[in-house]
Amino acid sequence: MRNLDYAQMRVNEALRPSLTPTNRRAGDLGRLGLGQVGGPRFYDASGNTITTIACGQSYAFEVPGYTNIWLTVMKDGVTTYDSATQVPPSTFSVPMSPYQSICGTDTGHYEVIARDPVTGQEIGRATLDITGGLFGLSSSTMLVIGGLGLAFLVMRKRK
Repeated sequence: MRNLDYAQMRVNEALRPSLTPTNRRAGDLGRLGLGQVGGPRFYDASGNTITTIACGQSYAFEVPGYTNIWLTVMKDGVTTYDSATQVPPSTFSVPMSPYQSICGTDTGHYEVIARDPVTGQEIGRATLDITGGLFGLSSSTMLVIGGLGLAFLVMRKRK
C-alpha cells in the first residue's frame, strides 16, 4: 500500500465516526451508529410527515438517524442545489431548521435526494408540493389560466 493510500485510509477511519448515523430524537448522540436510520421526510410544524403544504406555511426536512448528508434538491425537475458540487463541497446538516415558504417564489414540486456522506450511497428521496394562490394553484399555473382567460375575452370582443 502506498503512503498516500494509507494516509487516506487513516483519514477516512478518523472521520467515519463523526458521520455515522445517530438517533437524535432518542438522545443517543453519544452512542454513534446505534440509532434508528430512516429515509428522508418533510414535516410540518406539528411534526407530521407531509407531501403537500400551502405557501406561507412552515416546514422542515430530516433524515432520521443522520446529522449530515449530501443533499440534492430539484424544483420542478431542475436541480437547484447540490451540496456535493458546492465549492468547496460540503454536507447538509439535518434536521434543517423550519422554513416558512414564500407564496409565488417557493410554489412548485420539490424532490430531494439524500446520500450518505461517507459512502455516497443514496439513502432515499422525498417530495414536497408547495401550493399557493387561488384554489391551491401555483403562480405559474394561475398566469397561464389568466392568459387564456384574457385571450378568450379578446377573441370574444372581436366577434
